[in-house]
Formats: sequence, C-alpha cells, structure tokens
Amino acid sequence: MKLTKNTGSIEIDKGNVESVPLVTFDAVPSCEERCSIYEACPFSNVNVKCKLRRKYIEAVTKSIMIMVPKKDEITMHKVGFFLIPLYTHLVSLKIEILGMNQAVLIGKVVRANPLYKEIRDTIRLINQILNEVAVPENVRTNTLLDGDSEYYQTLMTTGELPLSAK
Repeated sequence: MKLTKNTGSIEIDKGNVESVPLVTFDAVPSCEERCSIYEACPFSNVNVKCKLRRKYIEAVTKSIMIMVPKKDEITMHKVGFFLIPLYTHLVSLKIEILGMNQAVLIGKVVRANPLYKEIRDTIRLINQILNEVAVPENVRTNTLLDGDSEYYQTLMTTGELPLSAK
C-alpha cells in the first residue's frame, strides 16, 4: 500500500497498513492568497490543495509507519484518530506562527502569543501518543522521566547511560 493514499483529501479511508485499515481525517484546504505565508511559500498555487501541508502530512505518515512496530487495530486507531490529526493541527499552527508579524502581543500587558503554548501542548500530546504506539514497553519504563532510582547509580558505576535512557 502507498501510505499516503488520498493524503489531504476529505476522504477518510487511507487504505490498509499490513491488512489493518487506516482511517484518518487529514483534509488539507486549498491554497489561498489570504494564507499568512502565501508570499513566502515555495508551493503557492491558488485553487489547488496546499502542497506544504500535504507534503508535511505525507512525510509524517511515512515516518509514523516506520516507527510503529506493531500495526494492529488499536494502534492504527490511535495513529489515524489521534496522531495524524494532531500533526495536521500542528502544521496549521506552525504556518500561522510563521506568518505572524510579532511573537508577542502588546496591549496593557506584553505577553507571548498563545499560539506558542498551543504548539508546545500539541507537541507534548503527540509525544505522549507516540510513546504509547512507537516505543517498546521495555524501553518506555524505568527511564529518567519515570524516576528510575538506579539511573545515577548506574551512570556513576559504569560511566555509561543506562540502556533505558538512551
């Protein structure tokens, strides 16, 4: 199967991955002059699907399929209903940020644009789901993030990072 079947279309059936259906919503809007990065975009072409978004989603989908070792119904559900839509959302946010004139909002109080927090939150959620579907469980546990109490002892004793932290 070509992993990018119908990428960016409103059609949700993307085909099968190792005989398991991949269903996702990754619809890409048409390229428009009102896009915040239209002038700078190397793919600008009005009245066709946004090539930047489509290429991004194609690359992400291919990468996910390589990373995910177990392609069962539950995993493909998480990929299709959570990961790919989150990446679609992330590219939209990044395009908005790229097209912004300022990184801070100036009013009564100067503050960072809330889109930056939204991007960080989206990346954090993507990372959490990727850890569930792409990182083997034996590697996922007993890491520094999980508070492995033996981490520093192993590091000091052997001089090498513990296997689970690599």
